[in-house]
Amino acid sequence: MLPVSRERLSDWCRRNLGAPVNEVLFEHVHLSVVTGARLTDGNLVVVKARPFAERLHGCFEVQKILHERGFPCPEPLVPPTPLDSLAATAERLVPGGTLLAARAAAPVLFADALARLIAGALGFRSADAGSGSSVERLGPRCSPYLAVG
Repeated sequence: MLPVSRERLSDWCRRNLGAPVNEVLFEHVHLSVVTGARLTDGNLVVVKARPFAERLHGCFEVQKILHERGFPCPEPLVPPTPLDSLAATAERLVPGGTLLAARAAAPVLFADALARLIAGALGFRSADAGSGSSVERLGPRCSPYLAVG
């Protein structure tokens, strides 16, 4: 995967977020191109560009619901939108945080975060899912951690 040109990224941000890029804060290229940027209006955003897949629309909607329900995740700002030959999304940059160090309690902390994520997505229905999302079909018995309040 090749990086997105600064000019194309800035144009995309201007069209979809209302302001061009003033400064690139970071960029990581692997299976997608992830760029953190400060826009000229002062907003801090992360733009993720990757090959289009239909699932990106569902991922955007679930993240939006989770954010609205108070789950600690970045606020999604732009749904999958073309950027050159890729599909790009944007979310608000959440500065700070630290990587969880390897320690005995780490699996429990990760399981708790996953349980909170699943609980926050319960009831989500995608128009494409028919009988409901897989999270909804699993219900509260999919993890013993969901019972923890």
